[in-house]
Amino acid sequence: MDQTTFIHDSTQATRKVQALLQQLIAHRGQPESMHALTPHATQCLQQLFELSEAAGRHDWPSESLDEAKSTLIKHFPSLLTRDDPAWNDV
Repeated sequence: MDQTTFIHDSTQATRKVQALLQQLIAHRGQPESMHALTPHATQCLQQLFELSEAAGRHDWPSESLDEAKSTLIKHFPSLLTRDDPAWNDV
């Protein structure tokens, strides 16, 4: 991955986090919306970790990725538990 691709993918991933949060806010108080958005949050978090790994290998800045990961985990705490269906793929 070159740095231009990294910047593009990082920007796209952080925008996905923003979009997920907007959807979460728009459907506040509806548990089914959280359930519906969790697979997207899982996929986004995985992408953020992959980008962070690439940043570490090339010594590229990753602060925005770290902030996006923290935000996702804060709003989707199930991403850290084995209750999340994504853990079945591990």
